[in-house]
Amino acid sequence: MGPVACGIGSGPETWNVLRLGARLGEHMAEASRILTALGLVAASLGLTIYGIGIAFVEPGGYQVTTGLAMMIGGVIATVIGIVISKQIPEEEE
Repeated sequence: MGPVACGIGSGPETWNVLRLGARLGEHMAEASRILTALGLVAASLGLTIYGIGIAFVEPGGYQVTTGLAMMIGGVIATVIGIVISKQIPEEEE
């Protein structure tokens, strides 16, 4: 069913809106990939910083707190990125 059959018109503005919707899906797919990748990197970096903080005889409070925050934030970002990517419908070719 085309835009005329839907009653929304057939002018160039209508086609621009339809193309914008297609581009938005592409941008969301790219954003979800980037968010997932950055989340995994942040979580692994947080684990490294946490390990450095714990390795001392007297654990460094700043390193431990920063490491835990980065691990938790990274896991949350990764999960959000994966959920967003699963919500985007795949195009059939």
